[in-house]
Amino acid sequence: MIELDRYSREEMYKPFDEPWHAEVFAVTVHLSERNLFSWVEWTDALSEQISKVKLRRYIDGSNDYYNLWLQALIELISTKGITDAEAILDVQNRWADAYRNTPHGKPVKL
Repeated sequence: MIELDRYSREEMYKPFDEPWHAEVFAVTVHLSERNLFSWVEWTDALSEQISKVKLRRYIDGSNDYYNLWLQALIELISTKGITDAEAILDVQNRWADAYRNTPHGKPVKL
């Protein structure tokens, strides 16, 4: 039984460990709802990604799981021609530059 005094109600019912987990989840749902891919295609892509990695190492959940989620999403949208690896890399690089050049406590903007 969980000791209620050790965990806040928020921690017990928190659906995502990090804000970016919620964001990649929301982006995936949004793209599927826009019919860019079906939910079956999505679950197949995620399952394939998890299966590939599980052959090599243990998946520890949280960040590890959502990194696989993100990789599956990138591969799916690239395969379907929604975007390409070059465009994704460009956004990743611009985001990293913006993050490094944003003062602490300020919102990161591209």
